[in-house]
Amino acid sequence: MANYVKVNKRVAQVTGHLRDRYIYNDGNYQLWELDLAAVDPDWAFHKDAVLERIGGVMFDPYANRDEQRRPANEQTPLPEPADPYFSIDRIKEEEAVVMEIAEEIAEGIGEEIAEATEEKGGEP
Repeated sequence: MANYVKVNKRVAQVTGHLRDRYIYNDGNYQLWELDLAAVDPDWAFHKDAVLERIGGVMFDPYANRDEQRRPANEQTPLPEPADPYFSIDRIKEEEAVVMEIAEEIAEGIGEEIAEATEEKGGEP
């Protein structure tokens, strides 16, 4: 019988399962045990080490069903990942970088529009 793994959004992102896996009431993601192969191809030989590295919790099908039914404030909390690469804070850092790049692009486009407008005599 396959088990399920409760992980944070960063781990779901790294494994490529942000859009196709169940999201628990507390906002964390349910992965299948086999999804851990994206983190470590040999995960089956050292599950505990992989779970510690990603900050995940494994459930058998019955415990997973119970976890899905609990309200968010009663669900099992996730441990902090041992590997900072899998920290939820990493998503916030990446989003900040993306926003900074988007702002720079928008400024550049705005300047190009202003220059093109001036060249045409002030008409957009």
